Amino acid sequence: MRRFAHCCLLPVLASTAKLVNRTIDDNDSTSSAPRYLPKGGWAFGPECTGCSISQYVDRTQVFDRTWHDSTYYPDRGAEHNVTVTFTGQAVYVFNMLSDYIPTVATFTNLTFVLDGEHVANYTRKSVSQGPQPLHYHEPVYVNTSLQDGEHTLVMSAGGGGESLILFDYLVYT
Repeated sequence: MRRFAHCCLLPVLASTAKLVNRTIDDNDSTSSAPRYLPKGGWAFGPECTGCSISQYVDRTQVFDRTWHDSTYYPDRGAEHNVTVTFTGQAVYVFNMLSDYIPTVATFTNLTFVLDGEHVANYTRKSVSQGPQPLHYHEPVYVNTSLQDGEHTLVMSAGGGGESLILFDYLVYT
């Protein structure tokens, strides 16, 4: 009888497990910290005095008031990428996106590689100067059908022209 009770309760206990969202901030310092390449190709947004876009950022709108900023220029070499390793079954990547700002490269051309395989592209061309120059908490990549386990996601800015990347945070489940 005792074995029967344990066998009957096991499915009930397993079905009450909750999925939990975890956030990796752009400035995370844990073992899940994002890795930025090329070295010297990224700026810590809040401290970047040479970043033209910083003056337009409303820090109260940015997750944990931080972001990482990079502009890829095709004539300067390697793509600019951020790599994050996480364990879960879903992932959501959030960036800031820019409308047209004079003298600032605002075109965004991103590729996403998950566990070594190309899985998505994200492209956004700014066509006009809007009422607010930046958009916050914008999902640039979402995948809710991963096998539960460890994954490595690489987000790259590259292509044939300048590409702005304003990485804010990643959420995984």
